[in-house]
Amino acid sequence: MNKYQKILTVLALIVFSAIIALHYIPVGGMVATGSFVAYSRHPVPIVRPRTAIENVEVPVFTLAVFYAGCMAFAWKKRPQ
Repeated sequence: MNKYQKILTVLALIVFSAIIALHYIPVGGMVATGSFVAYSRHPVPIVRPRTAIENVEVPVFTLAVFYAGCMAFAWKKRPQ
């Protein structure tokens, strides 16, 4: 790995960690999900804490595609 790839990898790991942390750390308030408690006479919505990033799949996928593209451009062919 060259220096540019190492810096890019560290930056991607920092951003990935921030996305995951913001997905799990509550920021206040509660939100009712679309799910309901099963085997109940009256449906009771499941309530969980509100987080900064509710849907984590899109940011992580975007980061992965961006990282793969940057690594492809940063790849240097070795002289033969």
